[in-house]
Amino acid sequence: MTESIVTVICTCYNHEKYVRNALLSVINQSYKHIELIIVDNASTDNSKLEIRLFLNQYPEILFISNTENIGLPKSFNAAVKLSRGDYLIDLAADDILDPDRVKLQIDTFEKLNTNFGLLYSNIEEIDSNGQHLRYSLKPNLTYPSGNLFLDILNKHFIPSPSTIFKRKVFEEIGGYNENLVFEDFDFWVRCAVKYDFYYLPIISGKKTILKNSFSSFFYSKTKSENMLASTLQTYKWASKIIIKNNKNINSGISYYFRQATLMGHFELALEFKNILNRSKKQPFNNLIYNILIRFHINLSKLYLLYRRFL
Repeated sequence: MTESIVTVICTCYNHEKYVRNALLSVINQSYKHIELIIVDNASTDNSKLEIRLFLNQYPEILFISNTENIGLPKSFNAAVKLSRGDYLIDLAADDILDPDRVKLQIDTFEKLNTNFGLLYSNIEEIDSNGQHLRYSLKPNLTYPSGNLFLDILNKHFIPSPSTIFKRKVFEEIGGYNENLVFEDFDFWVRCAVKYDFYYLPIISGKKTILKNSFSSFFYSKTKSENMLASTLQTYKWASKIIIKNNKNINSGISYYFRQATLMGHFELALEFKNILNRSKKQPFNNLIYNILIRFHINLSKLYLLYRRFL
């Protein structure tokens, strides 16, 4: 029986301190049928030098060196077109795979029925010095498997670095949306419409939490607007399915409505509120948030100060 090929696509932007360890964690996997593709998104530090030094030992690995930063979704999609894998892993250059991660996930995935399109696990979060901070999911709890469409829309709980998904599923739904600034949430939502997800309770790797990490952009004065705008596009797409089937995504929409309001992105807040109103039997009314929006009272500085002490 032919072993399935797993393609790991490692995307890098200014991760000179971390990229070598990320790449070594792929090379040192106990599962050996792995194709590694490296993409540098026009790093301005020494990331490319670190990658080329690594490639001196492994010249057979494909390296795509972009001359401009075209964003992760477009970079990943381009790499997939050059890949051979039956399964895909999206690896950030500051994250690390556990040595048995691919083997354990593939062994499990290939025992599932064909309606499963994505598998996720737990992740250890570490600081820039490699010290343990926490786990993305509480190890003693059980997390859902099956049809997770509503679960994903209502609560962001899937650790992005832990996922592995079928190539045919990725291609069927059109890959990552290149019009968005981040890819995972939108991909999960579109994938979950047709395919089931499976939770495998292992610690599959390490995610480095940096002050300038992509997820921190949700709480950035300058970058949160684009992050929220991308999230809004996904909810707009999903709301058509939700409203048609009389389902409830109020907790997810409410969270991003409040965040957009508190960050001072009032037009986006109103669009989130419009979706919320269409998905509820009664209009959503909150006096405090309505006042903030109506009079454009920007509390972003206070909100960010509050976030800092959480």
